[in-house]
Amino acid sequence: MRRQEELRASEEKLRSLFALSPLGINLQDMEGRYTEVNDAFLKIVGYERDEILTLTCYDIIPQQYLEEEPERLRQLHETGLIPAYEKAYRRKDGSLVEVSTSTVLVSGPEGDAFKWTIVEDITERRQVQAAQKRLNEDLEGLSASARLSCRRPFKASCEQRSWPRLAALSPVSPMRSAHRSAMPASQHRPWSGQSRNSKASLPASFRARRLRAL
Repeated sequence: MRRQEELRASEEKLRSLFALSPLGINLQDMEGRYTEVNDAFLKIVGYERDEILTLTCYDIIPQQYLEEEPERLRQLHETGLIPAYEKAYRRKDGSLVEVSTSTVLVSGPEGDAFKWTIVEDITERRQVQAAQKRLNEDLEGLSASARLSCRRPFKASCEQRSWPRLAALSPVSPMRSAHRSAMPASQHRPWSGQSRNSKASLPASFRARRLRAL
């Protein structure tokens, strides 16, 4: 008697979870015919209860996913479980809804095998992921533009700062040009090897012109 009461209490808990679950839950026989569904599942697929109970799971699975079903069913028979994977259902109005489903193999009161499937509508999750992807792409584009715009003025300023140094290293610097202009053309000679402080190295006429200028 106590054992029966415990089983009855467990069944009541399961019934409550089945009815109140925010996730879609359905029970199918091994041919895929729906035998029980909760309200959350009806909301996902857009059918009334009496309508969905006349259909099989294969009636609402798009063709591109039907090709995977034999392998999924084989996995269920071998392991008793189909881990969560993503696919789509075709709703009553013809639109597609993206879902994640997982299935376990259970036994009925008379030992018959059934498929207990939990269904999650992932449309909103996919929309959030798509929006996040677009945002990341926009941010990457802005970052690339910012790096490019910062690189250009920096390059120009470096070139501008480099010109004075390049001019100072020129073979004809401003100081050298001044000395050359102060000398008669006949006295122009290379400066290499001559000391700037050596008066003997300068022609007398050039020294005289410098003294008068001072």
